[in-house]
Order: sequence, then structure tokens, then C-alpha cells
Amino acid sequence: MNFQAFEQDAEKVIDEAFAAKTWMINVGTQHATSHRALDLAQKYDEGVWASVGLHPTHVEKNYFNEQAFRKLAKEPKVVAIGETGLDYFRLEKNSHKLQEIIFRKHIDIALETQKPLMVHCRDAYEDLYAILKEYQGKLRGIIHCYVGTPEMGKKFLELGFFLSFTGIITFRKNNDPLIEAVKMTPLDRFTLETDAPYLAPVPHRGKRNLPVYVRHVAERFADIKGVTLEEIAQASVQNACAMFIGKKV
Repeated sequence: MNFQAFEQDAEKVIDEAFAAKTWMINVGTQHATSHRALDLAQKYDEGVWASVGLHPTHVEKNYFNEQAFRKLAKEPKVVAIGETGLDYFRLEKNSHKLQEIIFRKHIDIALETQKPLMVHCRDAYEDLYAILKEYQGKLRGIIHCYVGTPEMGKKFLELGFFLSFTGIITFRKNNDPLIEAVKMTPLDRFTLETDAPYLAPVPHRGKRNLPVYVRHVAERFADIKGVTLEEIAQASVQNACAMFIGKKV
């Protein structure tokens, strides 16, 4: 809701999400969107939280103001650090070292504030794993929009991270490894998300994604796992609350 796609109707979309019993974490990807995420979260007693960070695809053109992010990270309504991580798909190889440096700065903030990481990764799972393994037992967080193999997923689970799944699991083409990753993920180690305004699930694929569409992700997740929608809904909420706000609801 902190992105330009919701500039005209963010609060209306949030109200619609609440009516559908859907809560959200708005994720910062630059300084401006991180501030906007916090501003939105502070308008609500519950149901809207923020994550603050500099997305890896923005590290070349944006200065990482570490002091500013540390200040934001200490706010009570900020429940995670990121979106941060590695992206080898959009950026050239000469950016990889800079991405790692900025990623480690986010990790430092997460360790200092004892808040989880919101981790982005594209075409870089092996390098991401190597970095996170250095902090095993000290860090927690989610691998946002997981699209890797079940084997890679198990390695992240062993580090104590959760795997988070989006509307991509509703897409039916070339999806077998991801579906297998869903099957092997324990019911106490996953979260569900929309990544709004992107990655709208079937039957809304190609349209602006909305928080309420997370139901379609949950329905597909339940179908793959062979359990009820109610069981997945309860587990996803409890997992997210345990990870991000430190309590069950």
C-alpha cells in the first residue's frame, strides 16, 4: 500500500482487506517507501505493520543511509528489516559485491534490533545461503517469494528461516519444483503473501494485486498440501504473528 500503485486508494484497499479479515506488512524498498510504510502502519492500532530497507535492485542508484534506516528500524510498528538480499537477474555481475555489502548492513540492523529479515532473492540462492549460514542461530526471517527447489528450500529451513509463497504457486506452467517445495515445507515454517501490487494470483493474473487476493494463494497452498483452507489460514496467521510480532493471536 506504500507503493505508487496505491497512491490514490491505499486506505480504501486496507479497509477492504480488514473486511476480509486480512492483515498486512507493507514492505519498504527504498527510503521513501520505507517511510511511507511506517506512516501507514502508525495510522492503525493493529493489522498494518511495516518493514524497512533498500531493495537490492536499488543499491546502485540509491545511497544506503544506514543511520536513517537504523532509526526507522527501532520504531515499534516496524516488524522486519528489508526488503533486502541479492538479485542477479536484474543487475550486472559488477554489482554483486555492492549488493552483498548492503545486505550485510541490513543484517547488522536486524541483529541490533532483534527483528527478522525480509529477504529477496533472484537467481542467487547459493550465494544467499552462504551468507546467511555465517549467521546461523543468530538471525531469523523469511525467504520472500520463494521460487527455488525443494532441496534449496530445506537448506534455508535448516538455518531457521521460513519460506514465503506468493501467487506464483497458482500459475500452472513450469512450476513443478516450486510445488514440490510447497509439499516439503512444514506447516509451522511457512508464510503466505501477495507481493502486491505484483504477482496477482489466478484468477486475477495480470491485474493489480491486492491484499485480499492472498486467499487464492491460501486455497492453492491448501490444495497442494491436501489439507483444509481453514487449517492453512490459521497456520499462516499464527506463523506470521510468531515471526513478526512475537505472539499468537
